[in-house]
Amino acid sequence: MVVTEGIDAAPVVGPAGTRSTVGKLLEQLGPGVLEAFVSPAGPLVPIGEPVIAGPGEPLPDQPGAVLLAAGAGAGAADVWADLFQPAAARGFAAVVCKTFGPPDPGLLAAAARSGVALLRTPDDMSWRHLDALVAGAGSTDAAPVSFVGSGDLFALANAIAATVGGALTVEDPDGRVLAYSNLPHQLIDDIRRDAILGLQTPQRPQNLAEYRAVFDADGPVEFAGPHPGHASRLAVALWAGRRPLGILWVISDRPPLVDNATELLAGAARVAELHLLRLRGSHDPQRRRRTEALRELLELRAAAGGDRTGFAADQLVRILAIAPSDSAGRTAAAPARIVDVVSLLAESWDQRSLCVDIDGTVYAALPELAADRPDRLGRVRRLAADLVTTAHRSAEIAVVVAIGPVVRGASALPTSRHAADQVLRHLRHRARVTSSASGASPPDPVAIADDLPQLVALYTVAENLPDPEQLLLPAAASLLAADAAGGTPYADTVLTYLSTLGDMARTADLLTVHENTVRYRIRRAEELHGLDLTDPDRTLVTWLQLRLAQLK
Repeated sequence: MVVTEGIDAAPVVGPAGTRSTVGKLLEQLGPGVLEAFVSPAGPLVPIGEPVIAGPGEPLPDQPGAVLLAAGAGAGAADVWADLFQPAAARGFAAVVCKTFGPPDPGLLAAAARSGVALLRTPDDMSWRHLDALVAGAGSTDAAPVSFVGSGDLFALANAIAATVGGALTVEDPDGRVLAYSNLPHQLIDDIRRDAILGLQTPQRPQNLAEYRAVFDADGPVEFAGPHPGHASRLAVALWAGRRPLGILWVISDRPPLVDNATELLAGAARVAELHLLRLRGSHDPQRRRRTEALRELLELRAAAGGDRTGFAADQLVRILAIAPSDSAGRTAAAPARIVDVVSLLAESWDQRSLCVDIDGTVYAALPELAADRPDRLGRVRRLAADLVTTAHRSAEIAVVVAIGPVVRGASALPTSRHAADQVLRHLRHRARVTSSASGASPPDPVAIADDLPQLVALYTVAENLPDPEQLLLPAAASLLAADAAGGTPYADTVLTYLSTLGDMARTADLLTVHENTVRYRIRRAEELHGLDLTDPDRTLVTWLQLRLAQLK
């Protein structure tokens, strides 16, 4: 007698922070880890944390808990049959036991009378491993939530397995099993079964060579089974910049994979990378408090010196500002996708790093090397380049990275953010100009405030002008209006001429025209638009206003 009462029905997952259900737990862990014998209340019963208890141990009052009935061997069915009523009285949702053979009818009947679900785990399953699996799968807010809507890592494993046609595991670089598929028509071998039960790939002499081959390859790698009991496999590495995240392993011959499995697995790797990035995101309450303190600080809502970010008062820190390079990438989901990438790489830089999204721009606060380190700027540039590469590969977003100056102490981080924001404006402006120019080479997506102090100052001046339009000199306004209407580019010519300090030859070269053309345009700008280059103050303001208009 096996009573499951619709255990395959779709489980209900509540809002963030609510618990999972019996059905969801079985779906995530699969029959290789948990099997339902009796589920009197069906699959939608909410579950809580696992509790391990042995025979005769008192049970806590813990509504929704999953009791892992450890400590009993074969022939202990009568011991556990007496456990169901106390478990029901204390609110337990399910009891997990090992039956060491077919389930005892008395055990099934006791579970059905109590209303508590009876689940079985394999006899050789470690209770410690099962405890970790149930704890990790039982909470919906502990599962990584992806922008692609693929659900948690176990659901993603099933989705990829269904797409490529073979059973799949997701492992970290050390062979620890993070998730696995459990589709019924896809078979596994003993190595896969042992890996799932032990949450670790079994030690084999060829493990090191195979893992090295996967991480050295540019795409999926095939491994033929050495004997009939060992299935063939297809594997692809998962990366965050230069940092390995893990491997997707697919059994490729039970049944054979679809024809384009290699291509599909390479694409699935990008989605899996995002899931792992989100999974690695910290759920530590202390880090969340530090992150919110950083947000308050950068938004100027926190008093100087009371930052609570965890950085020492004399710590050298800087801000990196990361954002999509064009409007096409500025979707509602983009900041969350970028945060995943930035968080991992920033923590690789230093575990104290913090990352926060403010109005669509992602800011990373990075502890800095000592001021006398000669490789300091080179190191942060390499980090920024990794951010660009990883965001494009894993999140399919082209980003630009503005590196703010080093400041001392967290209370000075708004200063670093301000400079980074100005550099970010420059990067986006340069990306727009380049995209509109046919045949132009893509600009460098990384810039550092230390190299562009003049642009930081110019943008700061523009920000602090009360009303730039009303302050425009008549000649500057006329030149800009003429350029906007098309025809002769008088404003651009005057600005280039002033930027070269009146060097006709260099101006002509920059504009790719003859020197006489430059002289003619300057004269006509004076005649038609009232340009006056005899007054130093008027000349300075004209250049400034034309330059700020160019930077918009």
